[in-house]
Amino acid sequence: MRTQKAQKGNRSQEENKLYFCNLCGFIAESYEELDMHYTFEHDPDPDLGYELEVMWENKKKKKKAKGLKGKAFEQLELLINGEDYKNEYVGWCHIPYEIITRKKGNRYIIKVVPGVEIC
Repeated sequence: MRTQKAQKGNRSQEENKLYFCNLCGFIAESYEELDMHYTFEHDPDPDLGYELEVMWENKKKKKKAKGLKGKAFEQLELLINGEDYKNEYVGWCHIPYEIITRKKGNRYIIKVVPGVEIC
């Protein structure tokens, strides 16, 4: 079993890593940042805007709500704003959400479910 000091040392080594681009003088603090730099600066892909939007959406979706209060706020935000996403064939689509309740025994079950998407 590791001591607390050894674990702290390993964490600080991981946090202090720098990543260098082999094609230019760019220095990144994380591998994701270096990958994004390479994609935008050195990769001759013509559809860069779409890739940026996909990467942004994936990064936003990775954030998970913590606890019951966080999940409730997340559900409430979906209910009020809905969800927007880009379909590569149609364009931007919007999914409104609605509340469905039902009684099961002596408790109520409340769910936020997606409605019909509007493109």
